[in-house]
Amino acid sequence: MTTPSKENKRALSIGWKTPLWVALLTSFTVECFLLTGCLGLEGYECRSGNDCLGLSTCVQGWCEAPTVQSSCSSNQDCGTGACTNGTCQVKSLCTPSELNKTWTLPTSIRDIAFRTDHQKASMITDGALILWDVVGLKQEREIAKGNFQRVRWSPDGKSVAASTGNRVLFWDTQDFTHTKTFSGTAQVLDFQVSQDNQSIYIVFKKGDNEVNLKQWDIETGKWIEEWFLPHSSVQGARLGHDRKTIALYGNQDLGLYSVASQEPRTTTILRSALENASLVAFHPNGQFLAVAVGKEVQMRSVKDGQVIHRMSHEYPVVDVAFPPSGSLMATASGEGPVRYWDTTTGKHGTTFLAPEQGEFVMKVMFLAGGTQLAYGTQQGIIRIMQCPQNP
Repeated sequence: MTTPSKENKRALSIGWKTPLWVALLTSFTVECFLLTGCLGLEGYECRSGNDCLGLSTCVQGWCEAPTVQSSCSSNQDCGTGACTNGTCQVKSLCTPSELNKTWTLPTSIRDIAFRTDHQKASMITDGALILWDVVGLKQEREIAKGNFQRVRWSPDGKSVAASTGNRVLFWDTQDFTHTKTFSGTAQVLDFQVSQDNQSIYIVFKKGDNEVNLKQWDIETGKWIEEWFLPHSSVQGARLGHDRKTIALYGNQDLGLYSVASQEPRTTTILRSALENASLVAFHPNGQFLAVAVGKEVQMRSVKDGQVIHRMSHEYPVVDVAFPPSGSLMATASGEGPVRYWDTTTGKHGTTFLAPEQGEFVMKVMFLAGGTQLAYGTQQGIIRIMQCPQNP
């Protein structure tokens, strides 16, 4: 007998929300109720083992797979496990603990940034920028209305900034008055505040084949200098932590560039043919770059672009995050699981977070030095969970 697919297991997910007879009528895998050998409903909420159809164990409110190993030909045969040498190695779910928190917003979450002390967060929803109290787990205030794309905190936590169209706006976090606006003539792709809180660097998309990086003095609003970087098929950009390295990506290739005040003003570190890259993220040490390409994340060397690790997902990757140490990486894949990865080995751990049925995870971020993980969904749900620190 075959193991039910992920989709069919979602159809079988009754937990305490759906009557049993509804699941029996709508599921294509009714035989799992009648015969032994099916994996249970791992990844779904429960109150007892009965909610897991007796085929899984209910642990702290979640159905966990039994420790039964079955034969397989690929990872898809193993549900939440992995196919190793023809045998399913069962993975464990990251179960909620006393630190588990959930907060539901009335709209989807586009971007989120945490203050350095992780007690406050600024979030972009559809139509507004809001301040979120992480400790009390509630919306503290609406900072501004608008169609914002990216949000960042200044390193000292005294300002929060968000981009909209061709502008980046600043607010003072003492009273959240609007204090500064920095504008260009094209769409903002990315921006960062310098570590000394004195400068802002903004990447503007000048066209399909060029970007413009500008630097301003935040206090005076005075323009300092700018760089023009040609690159084919520009779809997105990410500034490195040093504000001097910039990654550009698009439908056709990936480029890494270094900018300086003296000649040469720009230096090409890497130009690599790479189709359909959807996002990039710099490792905290600035030496590596995570590049999402479809269902794969490539860990590349910033020095020469060499691929160090290739990490495959079940669904297209939509977000990547690192804790401050950089020893881990988390990936979000929409309706698929949020996975942990060891950045040294490139292997995913035995722990993952499974979004609830119908949820689509858009953002993922580490908290508390990497011991907690938060993710935000298209449905406006924020979850914060406690997980093992190492995969």
